[in-house]
Amino acid sequence: MGLVSQAGVAIALGTVAAEAYPERGDAIRALFLAMLAVNQTLGPILFRLALARAGELIATALVTPDVAARRDRAPDTALQTT
Repeated sequence: MGLVSQAGVAIALGTVAAEAYPERGDAIRALFLAMLAVNQTLGPILFRLALARAGELIATALVTPDVAARRDRAPDTALQTT
């Protein structure tokens, strides 16, 4: 969702560039839209890959809801020593 606002700015920038350079405006706008499509498609995938390689992903992302519920409950105090 964070990339949606960037997409609007890129489209507006392409429109402004197309108006500023009428001879090549259509080519500039097409280039901006193509770059935007690639960024919107590959950006999140490559970002997740970078997070995984950096070790910043939480391993519980693939945990089923029942396992997550057991993990989040309070630990048994009877097993703890004081």
